[in-house]
Amino acid sequence: MLTIIKLKIYKVISALSKRNTQSYLPTLYSVQPNKTTIITLKLNAMKKIVFILAILLVGFSSYAQDTKSDSKEKITKYITTFPNGDEAITITDNSKSSDLELASSDNFYKYEILESSSHELVHGETNRGNVCAIDKTKLEEGTYTLKVYTEDFVITSDITIGESES
Repeated sequence: MLTIIKLKIYKVISALSKRNTQSYLPTLYSVQPNKTTIITLKLNAMKKIVFILAILLVGFSSYAQDTKSDSKEKITKYITTFPNGDEAITITDNSKSSDLELASSDNFYKYEILESSSHELVHGETNRGNVCAIDKTKLEEGTYTLKVYTEDFVITSDITIGESES
């Protein structure tokens, strides 16, 4: 892989006489590189490659960390079933939303949220249909008992309210 590197070296020759008759004369020299020069060139190329790879790695890892730093939404579902195993109610808590979604297999006319320890009424509303939204901002963080009243049943479930990220 030895190649002859030709370098053009120009010498400037000027006349010291008053007439200044000589002009610039280019002179061509050939230089054969030795093993040390070749190794040095290879090391410099390897250093550049390692530097480029390091920059790429830093860029890629910082991009990956940026996407991880975004808070992800957390969805928690509470499912209560009838004694026969059919789904009675589903409560969906999205951490990015300020509402809980309450869905029942049957139409319900009201729901109540009670304090778990004392069973005191904390929040309650009437409803038509089988779906409603419960405003989490009206509740403090903690565990509550939810009662859903249908024509035939009173369905009870425990729910936990956490801090909303919205």
